[in-house]
Amino acid sequence: MNNKNAILGLRILAYFIDFFLVCLLLMGMVLIIGIDKLNNNVFLAITIFFIPIIIYLLKDIANGKSVGKRLMGIKVVTKNSRFTSFKYILRNVFLLIWFVDWVFILFTRNRRRLGDIVSGTIVDYDNVT
Repeated sequence: MNNKNAILGLRILAYFIDFFLVCLLLMGMVLIIGIDKLNNNVFLAITIFFIPIIIYLLKDIANGKSVGKRLMGIKVVTKNSRFTSFKYILRNVFLLIWFVDWVFILFTRNRRRLGDIVSGTIVDYDNVT
């Protein structure tokens, strides 16, 4: 992996871009549906809560690039170059314990978060321009 610290900065920016977009999606859905309808319909409220989580778990499925990663010029790749959707989903499941996951990125030699280690993925520059 080239220049791990530069990629770390790009990863952090990509993470916040993706997080911001998911928050916008959630706020948009709440505004469109209305808080009063969500208060009266528990199933609808739970559904609205889980849609952004599912989208976040699936964010790297499109060729290893979320919106944030595309904007930052990086992508998730498997160490053995074998693409599987399961690896990208497994990688993102660890974002649900984001604090533990991101501690790994600061203290591992290769700047890999726990989700990357478990799923066998790395984040690298996207060579396609």
